[in-house]
Amino acid sequence: MEKSINNTSDNQPVIYQEIPSPSASSIGIATLSIEKRLNAVNLAMVRSLSEKLNQWKNDPNISCVVIHGAGEKAFCAGGDCIDMYHSLIKDHSIHNKTVSTFISEEYSFFYSLYHYPKPLICWGNGIIMGGGMGLFNSASHRIVTEHSILAMPEATIGLYPDVGGSWFLNKTPGTCGLFLGLTGSRMNASDATFTGIATHKIKSNHFQPTLKALTKINWTGNKNTDNTLVKKALSSLATSSTTTHFEPSNIKKHYNLIQQLGNSHSPAHFASELKKATHQDSWLATAYNNLINGCPTSAHLTFELQKRTRLLSLADIFRLEYGVTMHCAAQPNFIEGTRALLIEKTANPQWSPKTLDEVTPESIELYFTPPCPDHLNPMNHPHCAKSPTYYQPHESI
Repeated sequence: MEKSINNTSDNQPVIYQEIPSPSASSIGIATLSIEKRLNAVNLAMVRSLSEKLNQWKNDPNISCVVIHGAGEKAFCAGGDCIDMYHSLIKDHSIHNKTVSTFISEEYSFFYSLYHYPKPLICWGNGIIMGGGMGLFNSASHRIVTEHSILAMPEATIGLYPDVGGSWFLNKTPGTCGLFLGLTGSRMNASDATFTGIATHKIKSNHFQPTLKALTKINWTGNKNTDNTLVKKALSSLATSSTTTHFEPSNIKKHYNLIQQLGNSHSPAHFASELKKATHQDSWLATAYNNLINGCPTSAHLTFELQKRTRLLSLADIFRLEYGVTMHCAAQPNFIEGTRALLIEKTANPQWSPKTLDEVTPESIELYFTPPCPDHLNPMNHPHCAKSPTYYQPHESI
């Protein structure tokens, strides 16, 4: 019988259950439960997940953990920027305590998930964006459905693909990560598996069968062995999902063009070359519009980060992203973008600088200046030592 850990009060950002299996062990289920905010990540959610997953990590009766979102609309639509906005209106310094607390705890927790000692499965039905992508990509097994919509659209609010985005976008084939980061393009399930962002495509009505399949696994307690057993179980369900119509991959369709765009020497050059291809279909036209309407500084940051982080460890990437994000929060573009998109919802942000050509290398270099001495960087924890090895490769091209 399922054991519910928390009740379903609106005050609970996450609901927990433990489902027993015949092997005398249980599966931990974490349901992101801020449905009215599309399960957006906030500090309460991070702290709740961190505490419970740490407990499950040390519980020999828990064999694996599944994270999914309440409702049908979203797994997690991103980070909840509203509190940060109101705090920054009062104090837009780089040392804003509200912002630094949320960013440091979120980053540290997501980083720790990459090293979680048990199979960690994300059921990514519906919207997966921004911070939701950061959470999703930290899992060892990442499932999408025919309803999944994935993107890193942070440029619309004056940020960039953070929360490990510099890591997992760089793990996509060729220069697909640069394209996705610059354009904030939406991916479907086929795009997600093609790029390696997701590991399996399964029917949206197969969540309960997925849990049932997991309960039938004879768990060994060895992470590598158990990961292999989970992969086998999920692959069987994915095979049975082939009768469901999954839209074809736009990224695969335009792969050669995306690689050509990856040779661009600047975001402005990238935009110019992409504009020439917008006549091909609406997906490319939307990608172009996203780029030219997003924050120009964000585009330059994304472009620079994809270059600087290609050979960095995951730990070093999180350390670097922490500093860049704190600088973003202290600059006017984040406040302006959040106002226009999330507060007043006018969708008319006034960026500074206004165009891609106006952004200077000197202004971008500022974002890479450490916001604090290295020993005070909250990502300089002993556990931030090595990168994960399980990130599964994309499909063959």
